Amino acid sequence: KDITEFLFNKLMEYELGNTDVLPESEYRSSIELFDEFLEKAGTHRDAGKIKAMRANFSSELANLDKGLKKVGSEWATPVVGTVKEFDLISDQMKELEERPDFQKNEKVKDFHASLIEKRRATVRSLPGMVRATVPQLISKGNYDTAVNEVISFMQFWCDQVVGAEGPAAQVIKQMDFGQIIRLEQMIMDAYIKAGKGEETPGTKVRDKTMIVIPGGYFLMGKEGSESSNPDFPLHLVYVAPFAIGKYEVTNRQYRKFIDHIKKTGDSSMEHPDAPLMKKHDPEGWKHSHLSKDNQPVVGVDWFDAYAYAKWRGLRLPTEAEWEKAASTMAALKYPWGNKVPKAMEANFAPARAFMAAEMDRQHPPQSPPPEGGCSCVQKEVPPPQPTRLPSQTWDVNKQLPQRTIDAIDNDFMVWKKKYKCSYGVMHMAGNAAEWVYDFYDPQYYWKSPIQNPKGPAKGKKGHVFKGGSYLSTKSSELLNNLRSYPASAKQMSGLMPDGRPFIGFRVARDFGKSGVFHEDVKKDKTSEKSFNQFINELDEDKNKK
Repeated sequence: KDITEFLFNKLMEYELGNTDVLPESEYRSSIELFDEFLEKAGTHRDAGKIKAMRANFSSELANLDKGLKKVGSEWATPVVGTVKEFDLISDQMKELEERPDFQKNEKVKDFHASLIEKRRATVRSLPGMVRATVPQLISKGNYDTAVNEVISFMQFWCDQVVGAEGPAAQVIKQMDFGQIIRLEQMIMDAYIKAGKGEETPGTKVRDKTMIVIPGGYFLMGKEGSESSNPDFPLHLVYVAPFAIGKYEVTNRQYRKFIDHIKKTGDSSMEHPDAPLMKKHDPEGWKHSHLSKDNQPVVGVDWFDAYAYAKWRGLRLPTEAEWEKAASTMAALKYPWGNKVPKAMEANFAPARAFMAAEMDRQHPPQSPPPEGGCSCVQKEVPPPQPTRLPSQTWDVNKQLPQRTIDAIDNDFMVWKKKYKCSYGVMHMAGNAAEWVYDFYDPQYYWKSPIQNPKGPAKGKKGHVFKGGSYLSTKSSELLNNLRSYPASAKQMSGLMPDGRPFIGFRVARDFGKSGVFHEDVKKDKTSEKSFNQFINELDEDKNKK
């Protein structure tokens, strides 16, 4: 009995603290001792404590066998754990630096120097760790973990290299950032090959004007972009299945919304930050060439777009959702593929010029006959005028301007160039630029979550709009990964600096109970209390102090 009690007390000394971690061999030898005790003294009054310790040691060992790393009291994958270790060491260094005796106490300074070296070694271990870990995870089909490892390292790199200076930054400034891009592409190649990335919801969308976009990972941002650009870095993002409008919201649809507000005075759909008694009339309606029923509504601000979407029980697509719908898993440059749009059916200046030139090539314009006078008198004939397609939006459900459609229908010209929109979503490039849900932050990609990002909580430059417009003059303005934001107060209102309306929107929905994000409904917690109750609580806090 005395020996049993002695062994029990000795085994209890093995109890682990929250932050303790042992070599693998010690976990295994300890578990063997626990098993031996339970086999021979299983009736001991406190045998349950030994069983609990054994379970704890087994759990810790299982984490080691999974390749996890313990940092503080938490277990994490190798890269994530190493990044956390870096942060922990940085916190320890900061704590030492804030001590009054930091500059005078040699022991403190020496320990601080050892932490610098430890943190530097941590940084140096990361690239090789990522290169070793990710292929192993891919081979096992652990795509989520592989993505998490790469993105953790990428965000660490962005923060410590681009956003910071010092010893750690200097060590990894010489790194080849392309390593990360190659690992991301390796994951996507395996992911697609495994038939992933086409997750569909269990429910169907009855509205034929909405298109279901399958959930899955895709590459968001621009490869080769500089760290000073808002489309840096190219990064992996997961979006859950959602539905997006096949067409941009039309003037006809938007008029119903305006009519509803004018008849009812309803403001239940307003965003909490919207101006009081917000007027939602679009600027595009002041222009006859932009206000036909089937043209996209343009010249609206973000609050207009938000309110309309919520009124319909829907929402605006997030930037990630919009980009997934446009670029697909294949990382297309434009909604139709990688072909430059100058000769495509995209409503922007160069493409309209191409169509007009093609109409003239097939049916050269004729000079107008001389006006009146004697036919025997030779008159100067004006040169034929080239065809010009007007700078205006096209019907949302048509891929060509009406004038070109009429020419084709009347056998005036032949047009065989047709592209297939990504997932069948129309006019994601050109026509109307489109508001998305997200605030704009040029460095958001540095820290955005992997799963269903919705943009930063706030932004000084308004919200993101995507896709270029009918007023765009460069192909680069139509790229799927371009992040546009209002550069002026007029653009905040959906207008060009010269006052021409150009921003509209399309709607989206998820497959939950509501199409509206729950976090949009802000709640002022102080309003739940009476003022006197609030003052009394302040007085109580003061008295406690």
